[in-house]
Amino acid sequence: MRVIGGKHRGAVLYEFKGQAIRPTSDRAKEAVFNILQFSVKGSKCLDLCCGTGSLGIEALSRGAAEVTFADNARESVELTKKNLAKTGERAEVILSDALVFLGRCRKKFDIVFIDPPYADDVSVKAVELIVKNDLLTDNGVIVFERDKPFGGAAGASVFDLRKYGKAYISLIRKTKKCLFAGTFDPFTTGHAEVVKAALKKYDLLYVVIMKNDKKVPMFSLSDRMEMLKKIFYGNEKVIVDLWDGYLIDYMKNHGIIYNARGIRNAEDVAYEKIMEEYNTARYPEMKYDYITTECGISSTYVREAIATGKNTEGLVPYAVSEYLRQIQNGKTEDK
Repeated sequence: MRVIGGKHRGAVLYEFKGQAIRPTSDRAKEAVFNILQFSVKGSKCLDLCCGTGSLGIEALSRGAAEVTFADNARESVELTKKNLAKTGERAEVILSDALVFLGRCRKKFDIVFIDPPYADDVSVKAVELIVKNDLLTDNGVIVFERDKPFGGAAGASVFDLRKYGKAYISLIRKTKKCLFAGTFDPFTTGHAEVVKAALKKYDLLYVVIMKNDKKVPMFSLSDRMEMLKKIFYGNEKVIVDLWDGYLIDYMKNHGIIYNARGIRNAEDVAYEKIMEEYNTARYPEMKYDYITTECGISSTYVREAIATGKNTEGLVPYAVSEYLRQIQNGKTEDK
């Protein structure tokens, strides 16, 4: 077992005697750090169930600012200390049960390595505690190794999964939720572009129709809801909803801090900046995510096309086109 990269590259680390303890293979370790390569430098890490300390020492070798090591076995703690001494690194090494440590911990980490014995169920419980106790930074990552993929925990999402031999490496983060709100009268291909871009960055996207009494819509709220449900049917990453109230209240109620806004031109930017200043003054945690679209189609343009009897194909998603045809043919109930 050796250090793969960084200033200690090639250093051979002390290992456990015999085969009772299964360290992360060099191949799996190299793959993990290739994925994390831009996140390690300057990071604060936790090597939980550290064993030999191999993962944490790899992080230190690659520029991590700080690593905390924890294990419930005295032999592991002593071996980790020996490997730190061998590489000339200094770090906090704690003898503690993983769950007890997480229950008492008040630090936040950028990277958490969890690699306990496969027979031990501590790993899933550890992820739950990390999320519950808010021990990850906003962009923090949990590197979870086991003989099967991570099964899931409330508030946590897997964003990458790799398999090396018998080991599955699940990369986990706090579930990133985003709001995309509008009147959607109707939902257009421009809106669809924003959703497509947002789904690449977020684990859950709330597509929410905002009731606006200042506007006289072409389509009823129920019609617009039905269109959205048809568009996103079967997509587990999209939640369709309706809200009659302030946008920031919806976000607070659902624990959302990201607000996706589609930008087509300078006029959009000017308007959204005013709204951003207004909303963030009342909800400081809120973060605007401006998504530029090449599609200049607006709901206003589509309504004009419908009113003049023009073909809406290409202006709205296929599911909306089909629904509009049904409305025009009188096949939907009056809602």
